Amino acid sequence: GAILLALVFARLARAYPNTGGPYAYARRAFGDFVGFQTAWGYWIAVWAGNAAIAVAFVGYLAHFWPALADDKILAAGVALVTIWLLTAVNAYGVREGGAVQVVTTVIKLVPLLMIAVGGLFFVKSGNFGEFNASGGSAFSAVTAAAALTLWAFIGLESATVPAEDVNDPEKTIPRATIAGTAVTALIYIL
Repeated sequence: GAILLALVFARLARAYPNTGGPYAYARRAFGDFVGFQTAWGYWIAVWAGNAAIAVAFVGYLAHFWPALADDKILAAGVALVTIWLLTAVNAYGVREGGAVQVVTTVIKLVPLLMIAVGGLFFVKSGNFGEFNASGGSAFSAVTAAAALTLWAFIGLESATVPAEDVNDPEKTIPRATIAGTAVTALIYIL
């Protein structure tokens, strides 16, 4: 499903390489009102996503800085500082935001790849539990798993947003969207 969505956004970016991504596509196809609704909904989704990422970041950071687990005010402050620091970097410029993304992506991918590839040497079939341990129907288990899996792919449309600030957006954005989604899928499968 994520690859199909990436292909749709890649095609849209190739056909209409203007800044705005989903907003620009909805506005062009359906008019100002639907464009506004799309932008508003996307904005709210980004807020929720940023909050979830900040909470997860502070939760992981608490492993190294135990005071964050006990002091909720400190944890909220660290989350807010992180959000505002990254906002400032992105406001400074697309190039700077991209550089931070490259660094954070490498910091995230290297350990994941090490665990994924290294873990292949320690796989034992006896360690696997039953396929559906939820106690519910297979359909409800697959539906819940699909929703959680697609959460990992939230943001695949992001590459389309700064189209007018990208060199050769008709080629660059589709490549980035499809390659990023495919690499993400491969890493999660591993």
